Amino acid sequence: MARIRFISLNVRGLNHPAKRQIAMADLCKQKCDFAFLQETHFRLDSAPTLCSNYFTQGFYSNFEASKSRGVAILVASHIPFTCTSQIEDPQGRFIFIKGHIGSRLVTLANIYLPNTHQCAALSRILNKLAKFAEGLLLCGGDFNISPDSPKEAAPSLGTPQPSKRRRFHQLLQTFQLVDCWRAMHPAGRDYTFYSHAARVYSRLDLFLMSHHTLHLIRAVSIGSITWSDHAPVLLDLDVPDLPPRHYQWRLNESLLKDVVHREYLSDAIT
Repeated sequence: MARIRFISLNVRGLNHPAKRQIAMADLCKQKCDFAFLQETHFRLDSAPTLCSNYFTQGFYSNFEASKSRGVAILVASHIPFTCTSQIEDPQGRFIFIKGHIGSRLVTLANIYLPNTHQCAALSRILNKLAKFAEGLLLCGGDFNISPDSPKEAAPSLGTPQPSKRRRFHQLLQTFQLVDCWRAMHPAGRDYTFYSHAARVYSRLDLFLMSHHTLHLIRAVSIGSITWSDHAPVLLDLDVPDLPPRHYQWRLNESLLKDVVHREYLSDAIT
Protein backbone atom coordinates (compact mmCIF):
# COMPACT_ATOMS: atom_id res chain seq x y z
CA MET A 1 0.00 0.00 0.00
CA ALA A 2 1.45 3.36 -1.04
CA ARG A 3 0.11 6.85 -0.61
CA ILE A 4 -0.27 8.95 -3.76
CA ARG A 5 -1.04 12.67 -3.87
CA PHE A 6 -3.32 14.11 -6.55
CA ILE A 7 -3.67 17.87 -6.97
CA SER A 8 -6.31 19.64 -9.07
CA LEU A 9 -5.81 23.30 -9.95
CA ASN A 10 -7.15 25.82 -12.44
CA VAL A 11 -3.92 27.54 -13.52
CA ARG A 12 -5.51 30.31 -15.65
CA GLY A 13 -2.98 30.02 -18.44
CA LEU A 14 0.56 28.65 -18.60
CA ASN A 15 1.87 30.13 -21.82
CA HIS A 16 4.35 32.42 -20.05
CA PRO A 17 7.59 30.59 -19.15
CA ALA A 18 7.89 32.37 -15.78
CA LYS A 19 4.40 31.28 -14.77
CA ARG A 20 5.10 27.70 -15.84
CA GLN A 21 8.20 27.75 -13.65
CA ILE A 22 6.18 29.01 -10.67
CA ALA A 23 3.50 26.36 -11.23
CA MET A 24 5.96 23.48 -11.50
CA ALA A 25 7.92 24.64 -8.45
CA ASP A 26 4.71 24.87 -6.43
CA LEU A 27 3.56 21.39 -7.43
CA CYS A 28 6.97 19.94 -6.57
CA LYS A 29 6.94 21.72 -3.21
CA GLN A 30 3.57 20.14 -2.44
CA LYS A 31 4.95 16.70 -3.36
CA CYS A 32 2.40 16.20 -6.12
CA ASP A 33 2.35 12.78 -7.80
CA PHE A 34 -0.46 13.46 -10.30
CA ALA A 35 -1.38 17.02 -11.33
CA PHE A 36 -4.79 17.76 -12.88
CA LEU A 37 -4.49 21.21 -14.49
CA GLN A 38 -7.29 23.22 -16.09
CA GLU A 39 -7.18 26.32 -18.31
CA THR A 40 -3.68 25.68 -19.60
CA HIS A 41 -4.56 27.91 -22.60
CA PHE A 42 -2.28 26.02 -25.00
CA ARG A 43 -3.06 26.03 -28.70
CA LEU A 44 -3.05 22.71 -30.47
CA ASP A 45 -0.29 23.73 -32.87
CA SER A 46 1.94 25.57 -30.38
CA ALA A 47 1.64 23.84 -27.02
CA PRO A 48 4.71 23.94 -24.75
CA THR A 49 5.56 20.81 -22.82
CA LEU A 50 5.17 20.71 -19.05
CA CYS A 51 7.44 17.69 -18.68
CA SER A 52 10.57 18.04 -16.56
CA ASN A 53 12.86 15.98 -14.38
CA TYR A 54 10.03 15.86 -11.85
CA PHE A 55 7.04 15.35 -14.17
CA THR A 56 8.23 12.98 -16.88
CA GLN A 57 4.82 12.17 -18.37
CA GLY A 58 2.18 14.62 -19.58
CA PHE A 59 -1.20 14.13 -21.25
CA TYR A 60 -2.91 17.13 -22.84
CA SER A 61 -6.17 18.22 -24.42
CA ASN A 62 -5.87 21.61 -26.11
CA PHE A 63 -8.49 23.80 -27.77
CA GLU A 64 -8.00 24.00 -31.52
CA ALA A 65 -9.49 27.44 -32.05
CA SER A 66 -7.70 29.72 -29.57
CA LYS A 67 -5.52 30.06 -26.49
CA SER A 68 -8.26 29.21 -24.03
CA ARG A 69 -9.57 26.19 -22.13
CA GLY A 70 -7.19 23.22 -22.17
CA VAL A 71 -6.52 20.51 -19.59
CA ALA A 72 -3.50 18.41 -18.67
CA ILE A 73 -2.57 15.50 -16.43
CA LEU A 74 1.07 15.33 -15.31
CA VAL A 75 2.70 12.27 -13.74
CA ALA A 76 5.73 12.42 -11.45
CA SER A 77 8.82 10.46 -12.44
CA HIS A 78 8.75 8.20 -9.37
CA ILE A 79 5.22 6.95 -10.10
CA PRO A 80 5.19 3.65 -12.07
CA PHE A 81 2.32 4.68 -14.36
CA THR A 82 1.83 3.08 -17.78
CA CYS A 83 -0.86 4.57 -20.02
CA THR A 84 -2.74 2.09 -22.22
CA SER A 85 -5.34 4.40 -23.79
CA GLN A 86 -6.57 7.98 -23.70
CA ILE A 87 -9.30 10.24 -25.06
CA GLU A 88 -8.62 13.91 -25.79
CA ASP A 89 -11.40 16.43 -26.31
CA PRO A 90 -10.73 18.72 -29.30
CA GLN A 91 -12.65 21.44 -27.45
CA GLY A 92 -10.15 21.31 -24.58
CA ARG A 93 -12.79 20.43 -21.98
CA PHE A 94 -11.56 17.03 -20.79
CA ILE A 95 -8.96 14.33 -21.06
CA PHE A 96 -9.32 10.68 -20.01
CA ILE A 97 -6.35 8.40 -19.48
CA LYS A 98 -6.40 4.73 -18.56
CA GLY A 99 -3.53 2.54 -17.47
CA HIS A 100 -1.77 0.95 -14.54
CA ILE A 101 -0.15 2.39 -11.43
CA GLY A 102 2.05 -0.57 -10.66
CA SER A 103 -0.40 -3.43 -11.16
CA ARG A 104 -3.50 -1.37 -10.27
CA LEU A 105 -5.81 -0.53 -13.18
CA VAL A 106 -6.96 3.10 -12.99
CA THR A 107 -8.88 5.63 -15.05
CA LEU A 108 -8.16 9.33 -14.53
CA ALA A 109 -10.41 12.07 -15.90
CA ASN A 110 -9.60 15.78 -15.84
CA ILE A 111 -12.63 17.97 -16.59
CA TYR A 112 -13.09 21.71 -17.18
CA LEU A 113 -16.75 22.66 -17.56
CA PRO A 114 -18.02 25.87 -19.19
CA ASN A 115 -19.49 28.58 -16.95
CA THR A 116 -22.95 28.10 -18.48
CA HIS A 117 -24.99 24.93 -19.11
CA GLN A 118 -22.60 23.04 -16.83
CA CYS A 119 -24.91 20.10 -16.15
CA ALA A 120 -25.63 19.46 -19.83
CA ALA A 121 -21.89 19.46 -20.58
CA LEU A 122 -21.14 17.23 -17.59
CA SER A 123 -23.81 14.73 -18.61
CA ARG A 124 -22.24 14.36 -22.07
CA ILE A 125 -18.75 13.99 -20.61
CA LEU A 126 -19.75 11.44 -17.97
CA ASN A 127 -21.61 9.35 -20.54
CA LYS A 128 -18.39 9.14 -22.57
CA LEU A 129 -16.39 8.40 -19.46
CA ALA A 130 -18.72 5.58 -18.39
CA LYS A 131 -17.97 3.75 -21.66
CA PHE A 132 -14.21 4.28 -21.28
CA ALA A 133 -13.55 3.78 -17.57
CA GLU A 134 -12.12 0.63 -16.02
CA GLY A 135 -10.66 -0.07 -12.61
CA LEU A 136 -10.28 2.65 -9.99
CA LEU A 137 -11.92 5.84 -11.31
CA LEU A 138 -10.88 9.33 -10.23
CA CYS A 139 -12.33 12.52 -11.72
CA GLY A 140 -10.86 15.91 -10.95
CA GLY A 141 -11.24 19.39 -12.29
CA ASP A 142 -12.96 22.76 -12.32
CA PHE A 143 -16.69 22.09 -12.61
CA ASN A 144 -17.72 25.77 -12.62
CA ILE A 145 -20.60 24.93 -10.31
CA SER A 146 -20.54 24.64 -6.54
CA PRO A 147 -22.18 21.57 -4.98
CA ASP A 148 -22.73 23.72 -1.87
CA SER A 149 -24.51 27.02 -1.34
CA PRO A 150 -21.97 29.77 -2.02
CA LYS A 151 -20.89 32.30 0.59
CA GLU A 152 -21.93 35.75 -0.52
CA ALA A 153 -19.97 38.87 0.23
CA ALA A 154 -22.88 40.90 -1.19
CA PRO A 155 -26.22 39.10 -0.68
CA SER A 156 -28.09 41.58 -2.87
CA LEU A 157 -26.32 40.21 -5.95
CA GLY A 158 -28.22 36.94 -5.71
CA THR A 159 -27.06 33.32 -5.75
CA PRO A 160 -26.81 30.59 -8.40
CA GLN A 161 -30.07 28.74 -8.96
CA PRO A 162 -30.62 25.91 -6.46
CA SER A 163 -32.15 23.87 -9.30
CA LYS A 164 -28.75 23.78 -11.01
CA ARG A 165 -27.13 22.39 -7.88
CA ARG A 166 -29.89 19.79 -7.55
CA ARG A 167 -29.33 18.71 -11.15
CA PHE A 168 -25.58 18.47 -10.47
CA HIS A 169 -26.16 16.19 -7.47
CA GLN A 170 -28.58 14.08 -9.51
CA LEU A 171 -25.88 13.55 -12.13
CA LEU A 172 -23.40 12.43 -9.49
CA GLN A 173 -25.95 9.97 -8.12
CA THR A 174 -26.74 8.65 -11.60
CA PHE A 175 -23.07 7.93 -12.29
CA GLN A 176 -22.40 6.80 -8.70
CA LEU A 177 -19.81 9.48 -8.02
CA VAL A 178 -19.09 11.11 -4.68
CA ASP A 179 -17.57 14.51 -3.88
CA CYS A 180 -14.38 13.49 -2.04
CA TRP A 181 -13.95 16.69 -0.04
CA ARG A 182 -17.55 16.65 1.19
CA ALA A 183 -17.29 12.95 2.07
CA MET A 184 -14.35 13.73 4.38
CA HIS A 185 -15.75 17.04 5.67
CA PRO A 186 -19.52 16.46 6.00
CA ALA A 187 -20.10 19.65 8.00
CA GLY A 188 -17.19 21.73 6.68
CA ARG A 189 -17.22 24.99 4.73
CA ASP A 190 -14.35 25.92 2.44
CA TYR A 191 -13.93 27.52 -0.96
CA THR A 192 -11.64 27.32 -3.99
CA PHE A 193 -12.62 30.49 -5.86
CA TYR A 194 -13.69 34.07 -5.21
CA SER A 195 -15.62 35.94 -7.89
CA HIS A 196 -14.82 39.64 -7.68
CA ALA A 197 -17.64 40.47 -10.10
CA ALA A 198 -20.32 38.62 -8.11
CA ARG A 199 -18.52 38.94 -4.76
CA VAL A 200 -19.18 35.28 -4.02
CA TYR A 201 -16.98 32.49 -2.61
CA SER A 202 -17.57 29.08 -4.22
CA ARG A 203 -16.14 25.56 -4.14
CA LEU A 204 -15.85 24.90 -7.87
CA ASP A 205 -12.85 22.56 -7.88
CA LEU A 206 -13.53 18.93 -6.98
CA PHE A 207 -12.34 15.36 -6.93
CA LEU A 208 -14.99 12.70 -7.55
CA MET A 209 -14.78 8.95 -6.88
CA SER A 210 -17.06 5.96 -6.65
CA HIS A 211 -18.44 5.38 -3.17
CA HIS A 212 -16.98 1.86 -3.40
CA THR A 213 -13.45 3.31 -3.31
CA LEU A 214 -13.86 6.10 -0.74
CA HIS A 215 -12.09 3.92 1.83
CA LEU A 216 -8.84 4.59 -0.07
CA ILE A 217 -8.94 8.30 0.84
CA ARG A 218 -6.41 9.32 3.47
CA ALA A 219 -6.94 13.08 3.32
CA VAL A 220 -8.57 15.82 1.23
CA SER A 221 -7.76 19.48 1.72
CA ILE A 222 -8.10 22.83 -0.01
CA GLY A 223 -4.99 24.98 -0.24
CA SER A 224 -4.58 28.74 -0.47
CA ILE A 225 -5.14 30.99 -3.47
CA THR A 226 -1.66 32.27 -4.36
CA TRP A 227 -0.34 32.66 -7.92
CA SER A 228 -3.58 31.42 -9.57
CA ASP A 229 -7.10 32.72 -8.98
CA HIS A 230 -8.18 29.26 -7.77
CA ALA A 231 -7.07 27.27 -4.74
CA PRO A 232 -5.65 23.78 -5.28
CA VAL A 233 -7.47 20.69 -4.05
CA LEU A 234 -5.16 18.03 -2.59
CA LEU A 235 -6.25 14.39 -2.41
CA ASP A 236 -4.14 11.67 -0.79
CA LEU A 237 -5.07 8.09 -1.70
CA ASP A 238 -3.77 4.78 -0.44
CA VAL A 239 -3.33 2.77 -3.63
CA PRO A 240 -2.90 -0.99 -3.14
CA ASP A 241 -0.75 -3.18 -5.39
CA LEU A 242 1.86 -0.43 -5.69
CA PRO A 243 5.52 -1.33 -5.12
CA PRO A 244 7.41 0.71 -2.50
CA ARG A 245 9.41 3.67 -3.74
CA HIS A 246 13.16 3.36 -4.11
CA TYR A 247 15.22 6.44 -3.37
CA GLN A 248 18.70 7.05 -4.77
CA TRP A 249 21.13 8.56 -2.28
CA ARG A 250 23.11 11.60 -3.41
CA LEU A 251 25.83 13.47 -1.63
CA ASN A 252 24.98 17.02 -0.61
CA GLU A 253 27.71 18.72 -2.65
CA SER A 254 27.59 21.85 -0.50
CA LEU A 255 29.28 19.81 2.26
CA LEU A 256 32.42 19.64 0.11
CA LYS A 257 32.82 23.40 0.54
CA ASP A 258 33.02 22.99 4.30
CA VAL A 259 36.60 22.50 5.54
CA VAL A 260 35.58 20.33 8.49
CA HIS A 261 33.55 17.97 6.31
CA ARG A 262 36.35 17.78 3.71
CA GLU A 263 38.86 16.78 6.37
CA TYR A 264 36.43 14.22 7.80
CA LEU A 265 35.86 12.65 4.37
CA SER A 266 39.57 12.67 3.62
CA ASP A 267 40.33 10.86 6.88
CA ALA A 268 37.52 8.37 6.26
CA ILE A 269 38.79 7.54 2.77
CA THR A 270 42.41 7.11 3.82
